[in-house]
Amino acid sequence: MRLLSGQFDSSKRRILVFSAISVVVLLAGLLALQYFSLVKLQKTSRDAQKLTRLLFLQTVAAKTSDEYLHRAQQLLTLPMPEPSAKDVNQIETHFREQYWKGAEFVFVAFFTHKKETQILIFDPAQNSFNPHFEWPVHVLEPVLAPWQLLSANGISPDRGKVRVNEVNAEHRILLVPILDKSSRVTGVTGMLADIGFFRNEFVPSIVRAYLPKYGSAQDKITLTLRSPFNQLLFSSDPTSRDDETSVPLPQVFTDWRLGLQGQGLSPEQSAGRNFVLNFSLALMMLVLLGGAVGLMLRGAMKEMKLSQMKSDFISNVSHELRTPLSSIRVFAEFLRLGWIDEPARIRETGGRIEAESQRLTQLIDNILDFSRIESGRKEYRFEKTSLDTVVQNALKIVEAPSQRANFKIDYENLTLNSPQCVIDRDAMTRALVNLIDNAVKYSRTSKNIVIKVDQNGDFATVSVIDHGIGIPLSDQQRIFEKFYRAGSSLVHDVKGTGLGLTIVKHIVDAHHGRITVDSKPGAGSTFTVFLPWNNGSVDRRPEEDRPTPSKPS
Repeated sequence: MRLLSGQFDSSKRRILVFSAISVVVLLAGLLALQYFSLVKLQKTSRDAQKLTRLLFLQTVAAKTSDEYLHRAQQLLTLPMPEPSAKDVNQIETHFREQYWKGAEFVFVAFFTHKKETQILIFDPAQNSFNPHFEWPVHVLEPVLAPWQLLSANGISPDRGKVRVNEVNAEHRILLVPILDKSSRVTGVTGMLADIGFFRNEFVPSIVRAYLPKYGSAQDKITLTLRSPFNQLLFSSDPTSRDDETSVPLPQVFTDWRLGLQGQGLSPEQSAGRNFVLNFSLALMMLVLLGGAVGLMLRGAMKEMKLSQMKSDFISNVSHELRTPLSSIRVFAEFLRLGWIDEPARIRETGGRIEAESQRLTQLIDNILDFSRIESGRKEYRFEKTSLDTVVQNALKIVEAPSQRANFKIDYENLTLNSPQCVIDRDAMTRALVNLIDNAVKYSRTSKNIVIKVDQNGDFATVSVIDHGIGIPLSDQQRIFEKFYRAGSSLVHDVKGTGLGLTIVKHIVDAHHGRITVDSKPGAGSTFTVFLPWNNGSVDRRPEEDRPTPSKPS
């Protein structure tokens, strides 16, 4: 049965180990997947931010040109169906109503059948046509020449579309052809663009209108306008730097460029910061998840170990109960059958029955004490008692089993007067019996045990010294845990419940004392119980305020 149980527990341990490895591999895989996903996201977000900035810049540039051309279209498109030189007054009224500051001046040119051109200049200062207005002949004549040629040849251009002539960068002219019923060119209306107005008023107004519409509140930008020679003409932020990207203005002022600058982090820096933040959060989440899984696996392993310890406890208790009961039954049967009739042998058999009964009683008392301790129902009756009395009571209890195992127990009282301590005599006797019982079990070939009563400062001490197999240092801190047994194969050859030292530790703690162990494998062990002396009063101070006992010499 124990073999099957061990195989089952081994199988469960293998499953837990496999589960732990699987979880670690899974978490590592998730972390790697998260890392590569974030690297990809970093590049994507960087490119997306660049693309977002570029698209916004192109939108603002397009809106700037479209709005400017739309205003020019309104000004240059005449309301009459077939304008001619006889409609001068209506044309003048139209220019007066539609005029805007984007034009330095507006003109209308009519092409006659004699290949002559009649040009009328609308002067914004007089708000009327001014025959004396000085206009740049060297600029207008080359611009009008192609339209005169179209008119002479009867070629029909698209109706109503604004044309832009930027051959001369200092005199940019916008034109709308005048067409008759057959779509033949009979003239043009035009305007000379006011470059200062475009640079100082029109572009800033468009930028101020569209800049708040940029999609990212965290990604703040600056828009700039630059000349063909990279001269800064306008900036939405006085602290301008070099443009990250720029686009030419479409249709009008096409040699000027609208630029964009990031006020904060660059797209690379922003993407890198987001990567670090997201990866840190992912790593923290996986660490917490791994910690939770680790605690769960640790709890499962602890439960398995506790289950195994309880199983061993039941097995050991069964053996411990069976051994004295078997001896009592055999001796009783001998007496019942009359196989022992000599008075001396009858007394000897009765003594053995009594010893086995005491052993059985001690085992049951330990189990009951442990049950009370676990449930918090253990009570102590403190009274002033001599430690010598406690030791003598313990020696009487262990006398028979120790003699049967050929053990010699020496008792040394190194105090002038036996210390008087306020203790529970029965509980302390049981603790001392458990220590002696352990010394007998684990002494092997050395059959000598020494019990010493001494004084160490404000403490009276009781030491149980054996010359047995000893306890490894790695086990010395755990031997007082319930069900715990040291890992040595020699220990597991000896049956026991694993409760003796746990009960001893609880009893000593209840007396505001402490217990120490000094042991080396193969050199025996010394268990020393320190009990407050203080002239018979129990030390009720907190443990950290009490004097620390030194090791027994």
